[in-house]
Amino acid sequence: MKRFILNIVCSLFCLGVMAQANPAGGMTVNCGTWITLCATPHEDYHFVEWSDGNTDSLRQVEVTADVAYIAYFAENCVDLPDLPVVTSYDWLIMLNMKKIHEIGFYFNPEDVTWYRVINEPDKKDEPLGDDETVCKGYYLTLDKNLWGTGDYYAQIDITLDSPVTLCSSVLRSVIVHFAGSDPNRQLALLPNGTRMGGQLKLVGLNPAEETTLHVFSSTGSLVNTFTVSGETAFSFPAGIVSGCYHVHVQSPTVDTVLKYIVYAR
Repeated sequence: MKRFILNIVCSLFCLGVMAQANPAGGMTVNCGTWITLCATPHEDYHFVEWSDGNTDSLRQVEVTADVAYIAYFAENCVDLPDLPVVTSYDWLIMLNMKKIHEIGFYFNPEDVTWYRVINEPDKKDEPLGDDETVCKGYYLTLDKNLWGTGDYYAQIDITLDSPVTLCSSVLRSVIVHFAGSDPNRQLALLPNGTRMGGQLKLVGLNPAEETTLHVFSSTGSLVNTFTVSGETAFSFPAGIVSGCYHVHVQSPTVDTVLKYIVYAR
């Protein structure tokens, strides 16, 4: 949803009064003045509502204090874009809110639900099928749900804060291929944090390659070395000393470092 903001300054000394306000910009009027607000959408958009819940695109308001009116507009019946995500961490998937705001969509964390794909992704314009609900919010942390592998996406209901039914009420992020799901194989440590003496599992390995794991402490000391082949996952001891560890994963096609934390008992 796109928005346009009108800032109104309530002045005791202003002599000139504007009779009509454009919904983008600002103005100064005498306190107690009645003004007309007119929200006119651009082509391919329609007016949704004002920030105070009023759904009249043409309305009169009495200015008794400094105030800002926000006019919300939505696209007409068109295919809405798949929203971008950030996956630069090995344990976190997050909506790219900066890019989403640049597109012109605004929503709250409680409007966002993350799903894990089961079989084929559910269609966003149909009732939820077999995809599993993970959590709500702008981001998904895999160390909390421990689901390990699969495809994930966020679905956003942009009508929760509006009484107006939009012609497309659901936005969806791109589908993120995470930890061994096809077609993009990705590595992940599960969980991303554990207690001293616990076990970790590295998933997303290519069974056709021999992979070497070098585990380092936060001071750079080599703690363990493992060699894996013919497996898509490998479990190893996390460590008996609390701290942050780095796992250097090397194979003919992979050269990356993953991180995990060992907590004190």
